[in-house]
Amino acid sequence: MDGLLMDSSSLLPNSSSGARVLEEGETAIGAYLLLLGWLSWLGNGAVICLMCKRRRLLDSHDLLTLNLAVSDAGISIFGYSRGIVELFHGLGKDGFLANNLWTCQVGGFLILLFGLMSISTLTAISLLRYIKGCQPHKAHMVDQRHVTMAIVFIWISSIFWSGSPVLGWGSFTDFDHHPTMMYFILYTLTVSCIFVQLAATDGPGESPVPVTCTMRALDLKKELVQVLCPPGCTEQQLSVYGDVIYAAVSSICGAALHRGVLPRNGGTINVHRLPGQQDYPASYANGIQSQRLSRWTSSFSVSKAVSRELEVSGKPLASQIASSESSAVGKQTKAKRLKKTPQKLTGNKDCKAEIAFVIDGSSNIGQRRFNLQKNFVARVSLLLGIGTEGPHVGVVQSSEVPKTEFLLKNFTSPRDVQFAVKEISFRGGNSNTGKAIKHTAQSFFTTANGVRKGIPKVMVVFIDGWPSDNIEEAGIVAREFGINVFIVSVAPPAAEELGMVQDIAFIDKAVCRNNSYFSFHIPGWFGTAKHAKPLMQKLCSHEHLLCSKTCYNSVNIGFLIDGSSSVGDLNFRIMLDFMADVVRAFEVSDVGTKVGAIQFTYDQRLEFGLNDHSNKDDVLNALRSIRYMSGGTATGDAINFAVRNLFQPTKDGHNKNFLIIVTDGQSYDDVRGPASSAHISGVTIFSVGVAWAPLEDLKDMASEPKNSHTFFTREFPGLEQITPDLIRGICRDYLDSHK
Repeated sequence: MDGLLMDSSSLLPNSSSGARVLEEGETAIGAYLLLLGWLSWLGNGAVICLMCKRRRLLDSHDLLTLNLAVSDAGISIFGYSRGIVELFHGLGKDGFLANNLWTCQVGGFLILLFGLMSISTLTAISLLRYIKGCQPHKAHMVDQRHVTMAIVFIWISSIFWSGSPVLGWGSFTDFDHHPTMMYFILYTLTVSCIFVQLAATDGPGESPVPVTCTMRALDLKKELVQVLCPPGCTEQQLSVYGDVIYAAVSSICGAALHRGVLPRNGGTINVHRLPGQQDYPASYANGIQSQRLSRWTSSFSVSKAVSRELEVSGKPLASQIASSESSAVGKQTKAKRLKKTPQKLTGNKDCKAEIAFVIDGSSNIGQRRFNLQKNFVARVSLLLGIGTEGPHVGVVQSSEVPKTEFLLKNFTSPRDVQFAVKEISFRGGNSNTGKAIKHTAQSFFTTANGVRKGIPKVMVVFIDGWPSDNIEEAGIVAREFGINVFIVSVAPPAAEELGMVQDIAFIDKAVCRNNSYFSFHIPGWFGTAKHAKPLMQKLCSHEHLLCSKTCYNSVNIGFLIDGSSSVGDLNFRIMLDFMADVVRAFEVSDVGTKVGAIQFTYDQRLEFGLNDHSNKDDVLNALRSIRYMSGGTATGDAINFAVRNLFQPTKDGHNKNFLIIVTDGQSYDDVRGPASSAHISGVTIFSVGVAWAPLEDLKDMASEPKNSHTFFTREFPGLEQITPDLIRGICRDYLDSHK
């Protein structure tokens, strides 16, 4: 270590004028080094403070940046302060401070210790940058354990080499005169390290691109790009396909959450484009369920970015991300490398349906016509108006063994569905259409696969020629599951081919109803564009989807609630609980069952109408929120009010109307006339009496047959026992009306 520092005085002329110049120069350089020293202390101190303040947001890689800040601050504080004091002649070569405390050995040890730490840490950061930038698919292999081991090694090796001269293995040589030039060089290098360290927080390349939670990797053009995900993505429904390697149609932020490289409050990640895969497995990780996808043309991986969250901006991370989220769409529009993607497509609300396209993948259709079939399906999907609140679409390919290509919940935009349809590969083999229909009815239309309650289920089956198996039994199974089966037959068998067909009437036996509405014929696969819109219109006509209509999703239920003084607040709450139990049995939606409620005394109050709430939870909350009126009893006027205000606004609908009257006493007005008018207008009345309600009045109000539409209990708690019979009565009347 001898000769580590050189005597700069030997480089200068030995004259009095030269000495004065030297002394003045040293003073100027001392002032310059003092300024740089303060900058170094402040810069590294700010980084250390910010990291400690935001320690919960740090990932393992940020520990290297913290270690670099500590080592540079150590050089600034302990390493070179001795030189600054000596430049201003404040130390004194023969003084107590120089000989006993701040000796050459101490100064040399501190300079070498923190210098080696800085150089070693910068080397580790460079290696990490290389892995992230050039080998991003291996970035996940560098975890907190590896970074911690690297930092421990840096400290041990630096202490070993800098401590060796202190223990007698080598020596530090003091300088006799002026160390000005050496200190100038060392200080400049120290401050340069600060800028390298601060630049390290910028990530590889350019600034991160703000994205929305739903943005997909398809919309990125670069092979490697750093993006900034906003907070709150865990609260949205994101599409993620794959595990570790994700299909490019996946949400970028969703994949990062699934991979565990993105905090729940958002942040910066690296995205690396990769070639397509033949299979993307489904998995559950970090609170995110990814889905399976059979094939996609491009993929991507995600990894943690060197955190931009640690920028010395004085602005909280959450504020930075939230503001970037609000301006994300605008910035994407300006950025040439990104395509503008809407955050949410609600879709065509007038065509809510769960639609499964069962496409023909048999050898009979061949590759060329198979591609034309896919184009037709993509065109129909586009016309449907797919969206979160519109129709949802999935595809099953019939071949030797039916294969689900994608599920109803996989895509909620027409563009995504078009991409997915184009990626479907031709399988070949026998068509086995019956097997595919059974598979779709039994396994495809499930809640886990994205089926929404109260929404009609539709299966569109494409058959090129004729099926290779029996589809009659499959059609029965589909109808039992409440699925509307459409058959789209293309190029039907010629006269000379009929002998090869197992059942000539296979279409009539598979469709929902043999009334020509559910069968759709196309002469050939060329020129199919003109057939797309008529097929779409059939799929969206809910009133014709007879197989999905049940008593649970196709009725209007109005409650007429007695709020008279004889009921009392406690019993009124029991009545509301009774009505809530009835509602829970039905599938409430804007295209399914609808519920409304009216409370009456001498006056009437519409609590909520049939179109006010489109889901069961909202209806139950509305029932619980009804406040007890108290007053007299005028049931006849209340019936007239219900017909006018509940059922008249929905007279053009296709649901059957039911009015459930719950009362505990005799009405002060006539009930027979208003009830008769309600029956004539198509309203079926169930009368439920409690306590002092006259049985004669109850039967006068009830529909025919009177006995099955009238219920009575002596005590209000007895209403609970009436619930099952009342629900069965509604379903019985519904089924009788459709015979």
